Amino acid sequence: MKHFVKPTLFGLTFGFFILILYTKHDTIYYKKLLRKCHLDSPKDHHNVTFPKNIKWKNVQKDNENVKLGGIWEPDECIPDQRMAIIIPYRDRSTHLMYFLDYMHPFLQRQKLSYRIFVIEQKRPFLFNKASLMNIGFKIASELDEQLECFIFHDVDIFPENDQILYKCSKDDQEVMHFSDFVDKYNYTTVFILNGGALAVTKELFKKVNGYSNLYWGWGGEDNNLVQRFKDNNITIHRCKNSTNCKYTMIKHVRDAGNPTNHNQNKIIKVLEKEDPVYFKHDGLTTLNFTLHKIKEFPLFTWVYVSLDASTYNRSLVDIRQDGKHIAKDQVYEKIPQIFHFKVKT
Repeated sequence: MKHFVKPTLFGLTFGFFILILYTKHDTIYYKKLLRKCHLDSPKDHHNVTFPKNIKWKNVQKDNENVKLGGIWEPDECIPDQRMAIIIPYRDRSTHLMYFLDYMHPFLQRQKLSYRIFVIEQKRPFLFNKASLMNIGFKIASELDEQLECFIFHDVDIFPENDQILYKCSKDDQEVMHFSDFVDKYNYTTVFILNGGALAVTKELFKKVNGYSNLYWGWGGEDNNLVQRFKDNNITIHRCKNSTNCKYTMIKHVRDAGNPTNHNQNKIIKVLEKEDPVYFKHDGLTTLNFTLHKIKEFPLFTWVYVSLDASTYNRSLVDIRQDGKHIAKDQVYEKIPQIFHFKVKT
C-alpha cells in the first residue's frame, strides 16, 4: 500500500505542475491569437445626469469589474495603447463619484487599457492644478513604465458621445484635445478651450517639460501649455463636429482655494520675452513636492501631495537668458505681482 500511495502523490504533484505549465502556455498562446481592439465605439449619445443621493458603495458596486487601483483592460482583444487618466483634485468628493461612475463604463466601451490616477493637493491652500498634473505624470510613469498615453482630465466634465475616442495621436508631433464643445458655453467655440480633456504621449509631454508650475489659482496653465506646443511645432487636433463632440460640465461655485488668477496672461508674455525657451527651466524638471501617500482604491489610484510654494516662487529667478540669471529685482519689476494671491504654506 505504501508503494502505491507514494507514486500517486508524486503523480498528482507532477500532474499539477504540468497543468500549470499548460495553463500558462495556453494563456500566452491565447493572447497571441487575439486581434487588436477596434477603436470604433457604439454611436450612442448619453444624457449626462447627476443623481442627488450618489454614494461610494453604489459606485463601487456598479463598477465591480474594475481592478484595484482603477485598472481595466479588455479580455477579448489587445488595446492599441496603454493610458493613464490624470485627475487634479481637491474637495470634490461628489464630483469624483460622478466621474468614476460615468467614465469607467465609457472607457470600457472603447475597449481601452487604462488606469485612473487622482492627484490630491494637501498644501498650500492655494490650488496649483498644473503642478498636480505634472506630479500625476511623474508618479504614473514610475508605477507603470509601459504607459504610452496620458489624458489630463478635469473631474467635472463628461463626454456625451461614445464617438469621442480617447486616445493619443499616432502623429509624433500632434496632441488631441477633446472637450471643444461644452454645454456651459452653449456648445460653441466662442471661447477656445485648451483644458478639460487633453491626450498627450509620454514623449511629447517630456519634450515640452510638462506644464508650468507658476500658475496658482484658476486659469492660465492650459494656455501656457498650448504655447509650449507651438514653440515646439506640435499641432493640436481639435474636434470640428459639435454634434459628436459635446461635453457636459457640472455647475459649481468656484472653490475658495482656487480663485481666478488675474495675472495669468502676463506670466506667459513676460517669460517668453525674457527667454524663448523658458519652458526648459519650468515644469517637470522643477517639480518640488512632498509625497504623503499613494493608495490603491477600488476605482482609482490616490496620490496625496503637498507643494513647496516658496520653491516655485523662486523658480522665476532661475530662468536663464544666454546662460545668465535674470536678477531677482528685474523679474519682479517686470511681472507686477505675478503671484497675485499670497501663497500660504
